[in-house]
Amino acid sequence: MLAPLSSLADECAVILGKNKAALLKAPAVPSKQLQEWIGHLQPDGSWADITYDDQARSNWSASEHLARIAKISRALVDPHNGLYQDARAKETVMRALDHWTRHAYQNPNWWHNNIGVPQFLCRILALAGDQMGEERRKVVLDVYGRQYGHAKAGDGANTIWEAELGLMYGAFTQDEALAKANADLIVGEITVNGTAGIQDDFSFHQHGPRLQQFAYGGAYGADMARLGWEMKDTRWAFPPEKMEILADYILKGSQWMTRGTETVPGTLDRCVSRPGVMRVNLRPTAEYLAECLPQRAAECNDLIAREDGKAPPLTGFRAFSKSDFVAYHRPSFSFFLKTVSDRTETTESINEENLKGHLLSSGDHYLLANGTEYDELPPVWNWNLLPGITWAKGAGSIERKSFVGSVGNETSGLAAMDYEMKSATGTISARKAWAMHGDVVVCLIGDLRSEGISAPVRTALDQSSLQGAVTVSTGTNAPEIMPAGSHALSDVHWIQHGSFVYIPLQPAAMTLQLGPVTGTWKSINTSRSDAPVNDSIFLPVLEQGTNPQGQSGGYVLAACSTPGQAAALFSRPTWTVLRNDAQCQAVRFIDGTLMAVFYQAGRLEENGHLLLDTDHPALLMRVDGKTWMHDSVR
Repeated sequence: MLAPLSSLADECAVILGKNKAALLKAPAVPSKQLQEWIGHLQPDGSWADITYDDQARSNWSASEHLARIAKISRALVDPHNGLYQDARAKETVMRALDHWTRHAYQNPNWWHNNIGVPQFLCRILALAGDQMGEERRKVVLDVYGRQYGHAKAGDGANTIWEAELGLMYGAFTQDEALAKANADLIVGEITVNGTAGIQDDFSFHQHGPRLQQFAYGGAYGADMARLGWEMKDTRWAFPPEKMEILADYILKGSQWMTRGTETVPGTLDRCVSRPGVMRVNLRPTAEYLAECLPQRAAECNDLIAREDGKAPPLTGFRAFSKSDFVAYHRPSFSFFLKTVSDRTETTESINEENLKGHLLSSGDHYLLANGTEYDELPPVWNWNLLPGITWAKGAGSIERKSFVGSVGNETSGLAAMDYEMKSATGTISARKAWAMHGDVVVCLIGDLRSEGISAPVRTALDQSSLQGAVTVSTGTNAPEIMPAGSHALSDVHWIQHGSFVYIPLQPAAMTLQLGPVTGTWKSINTSRSDAPVNDSIFLPVLEQGTNPQGQSGGYVLAACSTPGQAAALFSRPTWTVLRNDAQCQAVRFIDGTLMAVFYQAGRLEENGHLLLDTDHPALLMRVDGKTWMHDSVR
C-alpha cells in the first residue's frame, strides 16, 4: 500500500478526481438525445416537458432537470465525447443550474430533498465545478451544503448516501473534520448482522428483516466498493477487513442471486415495480474490488467473465437463511425461491409503488435459462398467480409462520414452508417443500386445505415470457403444440416450453394461458407511465378444485429443451415421492439422494425399512451416507 499523501488538499483532490473518473465510467447518453435537450432548453433555464410542480413521491419529474444537467456535464468534460468543451453544452449546464438554484424545488418525500437532489448537485460539481466560475460554484455548493441530510449510523444504504454527501462536501471545502466524521460513518456501515445492511449469510436487509439485495443493497454494494476505491491510499482508506466484508457480500451474496446479468423479483421487493430493475451489472463493483483487494482479483474477474458470457455460470446450492431465499444453479438453468417466515417481513408497498404485489416473496419461485424469462413482465402479470403461489379468489394475504427453512450441501438442497393464506372470510393452508437435485426441482404441496373460500384453489407453475412453441401431453393423446389462447386441460402429463418441462406429480387438470397480454407500469407504480405495455405470456396453472381437504400433490420443474426429452423424463422419472402429508414430505432421487421435511417428530419408512427419523421438527438431506440437518425451523 502506498503511503498516505502529505497534505489535506492533495487527498481531497484524489477523492474528487477519482469520483469524477467513476462518473465518467458510466455510459454516455447518445449525442442525439443530448443535442435535443440542449436545443430545447427554454430562456429561463427550464425544459417544457418537465413537470416542475410534480409531487410524486417515487419517480419525481422535477429531478429529471438535474439528471439532464449531470448527463450533459459528463459529455462536456469527457475528451472522448463529441460535446467535449462545447460552448452550447456549457451554456445549457449553467443556465439550467441557475434555474434550479433560483427555485430549489422540493418534494413531499424527504429522500429526494435530502439525498436525491444533493446527489445530483454533487455529481455536477464533481464533473463541471471547475467550469462554473467561482460565484456560481459557490451558489451551487451552498444549496448542496444546506440541503444534504446528515447521516446517522445504522440506517444501511441511506446512511451511506448521506455520509458520502457529507464526505464529498468536506472534500469540496477541504473541511478535514467533516470529511473524517463522514468517512468514519461510511466505514462503520460495513458491518454484519445490523438491523439494516449485510447479514452473515451475505444477504442485505433494509426496512426491517426484508431482502433488498438489488434495491437498497444494490446501491449499497456499488457505492461502497466505489468509495473504497476512491478513498484508497488516503487517510480515510477502508481497513482491509472491511473491504473483505464487501467482497464477500458481492461474491458470496449478490452474484449468487443472479444468472448472468439477470435477477428475480424476490431480490428487489417493491422495486420490481420499476422498469429495468431485473437487469443488474456487478462488473464495475467487481473491478473496484479487484483493484482494492488483489488477493480477490481472480474471483472478481470470474464474476466479470460470467456477466460477459465468457465463463460458465455458477453451479450449486446456496441458502440465505436470514432472508428466506434460496438459489440453485445448474449449468443450463437457475432456480430461485423466496419464502417468508415470522423472522422476515412480507413485501412492502410504499411511495405508491408495488401496488399489486401483496403476494410477492410468499413462496414464489423463478426459472432462468436465457435470462429473458421475466424481463419487463411486471406490468402485464397476473399478480395473484406469481410462479409457485397457491391462491384462490378471496384468499387474502400470506401469514408469516415459524416453520420455514432450508438445508443443503454445496450441490443440492431442500426448502420448506408452512404455507397459510388468510382473508376475512377464509383460509388456504398447505405444507410446501422444494427438493433440488440434478436438473430437477420437485415441488410438493401436502395437506392442502381450503376453509371458508368458495373459489377454486390454483397453483401457478410459472408465469414467464412466451418463448416459442408450447407442447402438451395429455392422457393417451399424442403430444400437441398449443395455439395462443386460454386452454382448459385434463389429465395433463407434461407441458414443455422453452428450456423447461412442467410435470404434475399425478396427471392433473390444468389451465394454460398463452399469448398476448397488456398492462401499464402505472398500474403497479403510480409515478410511472400509463402507456400500454404489450407482451406474450406463458402461464400454466395447476387446478386443485374447490374446498380441498387434505389434498396432496405437486409438480416437477426440470431442464428440458425438446418435447422428446419431456416424454422420456415423464416415462422414466429420476425422482420418487416417498411421502407428502401434514407430518412429512420426502423425495428420493435416482442416485439415492434422500430429502425429507418433518413437521413434527417422526419416522420415514419404506416397506418396513427405516430411512430417516427425528425427535423434533427438522429438514434432513442424506447423500452418500452423510446427513445434513436444519432444525432451527421450530
